[in-house]
Amino acid sequence: MKAPAEKITVINHGIEPKFRPMAGGASNGKKVIGYLGALTKSKNVSMLIESFAILRKKHPKLDVELHIWGSKNFQYKSLRDVVRERGLEDSVKFMGFAGEDRIVKVYNSFDVLAFPSLYGGFGFPILEAQRC
Repeated sequence: MKAPAEKITVINHGIEPKFRPMAGGASNGKKVIGYLGALTKSKNVSMLIESFAILRKKHPKLDVELHIWGSKNFQYKSLRDVVRERGLEDSVKFMGFAGEDRIVKVYNSFDVLAFPSLYGGFGFPILEAQRC
């Protein structure tokens, strides 16, 4: 069945136009693997830190940092402990909360987005980061 063109409406993927490339990036010149989200068990941030430790061990000359953006909640201390146990204090940075007014700038500071979530919804952060 063919629908008349005037009855067809295109619905975009839902990513706001504010998500766009911006000038800038990491200020220290290092490559940045970035995470932006909750510091909860379901988001699997501890596995991200463990994976980053493996990356650093296998490629010690790689000039890269892991920037973790999220509110410092009850899991923050255990995540800091993982960083300390792996000797990553100089290359893993807990950046704190990023409000709506900073999200685009944060995505633009990443060279790579890490999305280690164990379960959840569709994953709009992936699309938002791609737009940036």
